[in-house]
Amino acid sequence: MTYSRTAVRLTVSIPDSYRKKLVKETDLVKTLPPEGRCIITDYAGSEAWYIYKGRIPPSWIVGYELMKEA
Repeated sequence: MTYSRTAVRLTVSIPDSYRKKLVKETDLVKTLPPEGRCIITDYAGSEAWYIYKGRIPPSWIVGYELMKEA
């Protein structure tokens, strides 16, 4: 990838009625083919992630933080 997926951290407010679309990373990665799992698992801390399986409207983004380069 030619850009950093971790350069900006978004704060997203997901309405309660949409939370059923949140999936634990550890559950989602089991459904991926082994060769595709690194897209998630290669990032430190990914085992604590929840992944939203759907489109996030811009109105749900309530904040952002520019991350420091490692």
